[in-house]
Amino acid sequence: MTTNTESYGNIKNQMGIGDLERNATDTYEQGMLVVPEVIRASEGEIPVKQYNLAILRSLLSFERAEGHLLVTNKRLIFRAPGRSIAGRTTMQHEFAVNDIAGVEAHRNFKFSFLHLIGGILLIMICMMIGAWIVSVNNGMSPALGTFIGLLLFAAGMVAFFTTQKEFKFKLAVLGFSLGAAGGSGIPLLSVFSNRNTEGGGILAVLMPLAVIAALITLFLFFMRPNLEIKFKPKMPAPVINIRRGYGAIGFTEVIPTMETESVIREVGAIIHDLQQLGDLGIEKWTK
Repeated sequence: MTTNTESYGNIKNQMGIGDLERNATDTYEQGMLVVPEVIRASEGEIPVKQYNLAILRSLLSFERAEGHLLVTNKRLIFRAPGRSIAGRTTMQHEFAVNDIAGVEAHRNFKFSFLHLIGGILLIMICMMIGAWIVSVNNGMSPALGTFIGLLLFAAGMVAFFTTQKEFKFKLAVLGFSLGAAGGSGIPLLSVFSNRNTEGGGILAVLMPLAVIAALITLFLFFMRPNLEIKFKPKMPAPVINIRRGYGAIGFTEVIPTMETESVIREVGAIIHDLQQLGDLGIEKWTK
């Protein structure tokens, strides 16, 4: 019986996209141990602990990868399988555990110009959709248009306040609500100075609050979660430097995952124990 993954792989093979032998396999190697399920183990090598470290993305090139960090008794391996428009991609860095001197990590937020532009466009498009819906009803009856506008504004605000951290969705419903309210007879730019506008009252008071909420949400949307982690060698050698930027690992975003904080807290201790305790370190962390 042909699985969905195999069918998708066959379609990609017929289109000439990607590598034939890899198209039917899991793109992101989720749930797989890097060693020995993906790459071969060296003699006597034992996996100690693996983490899903980060999501790597480049919006303009439509690239996405998932970075897995594996510590074995011999190697530190960072592997990031992913995809682009042209097909599968892979990035891999390795270090001998005994050659690592320390770990430096930063988890913060970085400004993204592309997300700023995207957020503004999203609000504008949703505003136009909301205003268009109300204008259609205004053509049939001004009272009906005002009622529909107020109803859509209220529904959008409820959706905004009942949704957590989905900033893209929040921007969309805020833009939709503002467009619907504007189409009901509350000009967006006049609500701050004229609260007696037709259809005004409560809506004229709430509109500025919705605008302020949209600006705050836009700020939260374009300030992207960011991870920078560096594994420093004891001797002069190339450093595993996982951070955003084409001069680093080739991705414009390095987004932390649920397991990133565990990496920051544990991986230095794991490496130190493996260096100092040997097999006892393996036993300690594999338990």
